[in-house]
Amino acid sequence: MTYTTADLGPYKKYSYALRLRDGVVYGGRDRPEPGNYNVHAAFWDGGWTMLPDPSPGIVSSVATSGVAGRICGGFTVPGLEEFGRATIWEENGGTWTPIPLPMPVGAIGSWASKISMDGEVIAGELSFAQFDDAAAIWTRNGGSWDVQTLPRPDVRAFATGLPGPDADTVIGDVLDRPRYYPVRWTNSPPWSYVPLPPPNGVSHADVYAGSENTTDGWTAGWISVSDGPARAVRWSPNATQAEDIGAGDDTYATSLHSGRVVGVHDGAGLERAFVWSAQTVGVDILPSGWDWSYPGDIDAAGRIVMVAGMGTMGNPTTDKSILLLTPA
Repeated sequence: MTYTTADLGPYKKYSYALRLRDGVVYGGRDRPEPGNYNVHAAFWDGGWTMLPDPSPGIVSSVATSGVAGRICGGFTVPGLEEFGRATIWEENGGTWTPIPLPMPVGAIGSWASKISMDGEVIAGELSFAQFDDAAAIWTRNGGSWDVQTLPRPDVRAFATGLPGPDADTVIGDVLDRPRYYPVRWTNSPPWSYVPLPPPNGVSHADVYAGSENTTDGWTAGWISVSDGPARAVRWSPNATQAEDIGAGDDTYATSLHSGRVVGVHDGAGLERAFVWSAQTVGVDILPSGWDWSYPGDIDAAGRIVMVAGMGTMGNPTTDKSILLLTPA
């Protein structure tokens, strides 16, 4: 498959996890103030729209996911950069209004990662102390939002996605010492979770794993067996084992949609984006003229958003760029 590439502009942002839904890119733009964390929440739908700051004296804000009229994300202020505060921006008559999402008693930070397709449920996390985090969901109740903490085996858990239209299922990671594992929470009720299975015949104790993004009940991520190299994998909605997509060692799947997986091959310090399907296995999609690229997301139409740069990802020699690849 070939792609046309649109350059959405220079980019200094510290995170590469740009998100894409129905051709709209969610992330942030550079603030005029210097500093790695001075990011301004924004979305692109043919041009960039900067979202208003939720709080005075803000350090950074990021948009992470959206639907028509609602965008979720988070912001940080001086002294709370480690924890942040989950936010929803709501649009009315062309004006976007930021609303900090509620936190339960005892929580000191929060972050919103993904909003459901109907805009009624948000998955994210709550921080109760440093290294004490719980996966959480916010559910719209009339004109306000209710928050609920999801169960966890240890002191850290993160909800990263809603794997389909059913908002009673959440994907994320938990710490079950000494390692992290991807899990699926379901609301039976009550809420409970099960680990996403590793490859057949490998015990959980020997597997690292990280779930990245979800859609249609599928999950993309990566595993590392017995401290070996990372390998991109995916899980079906009712998976009994992880499916190694065959992209090779040092590969990470960052998103998937409609049978396509995007990810990055991290080799020799030069990250290269790839796209995988059952028909094409793994195709390098580093656009011409760039040294490295990191894909954030793919949408239903097969469009891919990524960050690309010169030099290396860890030490770029010029400004990075946000690129949108559209199947030709």
